[in-house]
Amino acid sequence: MLGPGGLQQYQALPAVDVDARLVPATPEASIFMLASSPVVAATSAFVNWQPEPAGANGPLVSLPLHEAFSAFLIRNKVGPAPADKAAARLAHPLILRFTDAAWGRYLTALQSGGLFHAVQLAHSLPDFHKRLLDASSIPLADLDVLAADWALAPAFTLGAQAVQARMRKVAFLTLATVRRRGAAYGGTALTAAAGARLRAPGAATFEARPMG
Repeated sequence: MLGPGGLQQYQALPAVDVDARLVPATPEASIFMLASSPVVAATSAFVNWQPEPAGANGPLVSLPLHEAFSAFLIRNKVGPAPADKAAARLAHPLILRFTDAAWGRYLTALQSGGLFHAVQLAHSLPDFHKRLLDASSIPLADLDVLAADWALAPAFTLGAQAVQARMRKVAFLTLATVRRRGAAYGGTALTAAAGARLRAPGAATFEARPMG
C-alpha cells in the first residue's frame, strides 16, 4: 500500500529479536535468531544461516558476525553525537561486537523498509543489497551506530609462540578504527568486521569491494 508522498508502506511486524551471545566471547561472534523469523525466511536463499539447538521459543539459527555485518549493515554509519564517534574510535575488527538491542534495531529498520516482505524477496545477496540501497522507506536514523550499541570483546591475549607468530600477520588491524560501514564483502571469522571501511591513524582509508 502507498502512504504519504507515494512511499510504499508495509504492515507492521513485531520488532526483530536477536541474541548476540556476547559471553563467552568467541572468534565467530555469531548472532542467533529464531528460524521462523521473517529475516531468516527472506534471506535463507543467499545468507548462510546455520541450524542450532532449539531454544525456549523454538528452533534457532546462527550467523557469524562477519557474514551478518556484510549482509545487513551496508547502510549503517557511526551516529552523529560526539559520544558515538568517540565510542567508534575504540573499535577495531578483532574485538568489534554489537549488543542484542543494536542488532534488533538495525534489522527492524530494514524490516520496516520492506526488505523482508514476502511479496518482493531478493534472489541473491547483490540483489538484496541493491534493494537495501534503493529503499526509501527505511528509518535511517535507526541504522546509526550509537555509543551504546557497541559491546566490544575483551582484548586478545597471545599465548604460545606459534599463535603469536600467526597473529602478527594481522596485528595491523588493531590499529584500525571503524569509520563507516563500506560495501559488502566475504571475509573470515578472524577479522570479524570484514567489509568495514577502516581508517588507520595517519593512513589512507581502506574499503572492501562488493561481492558479485
